[in-house]
Amino acid sequence: MARQFGAEPGGITRAAIEALALEGVRSGKLTVHQAREMLGIRSRYDMDGFLKEHGVTCQLRWSRCR
Repeated sequence: MARQFGAEPGGITRAAIEALALEGVRSGKLTVHQAREMLGIRSRYDMDGFLKEHGVTCQLRWSRCR
């Protein structure tokens, strides 16, 4: 499994950071803005796409996600 992640750009470190950011937003421990900074995503539009790609939907406000 480590080889599979290692072959991707950013490798296992990037996968771990993404997983942590996604779970942080889902659980409410991180705001979308905090996760965006953590991931180095510059725009809200790109962050919205990232969250949708991973099944995290935001309703009403950016900071309140499921």
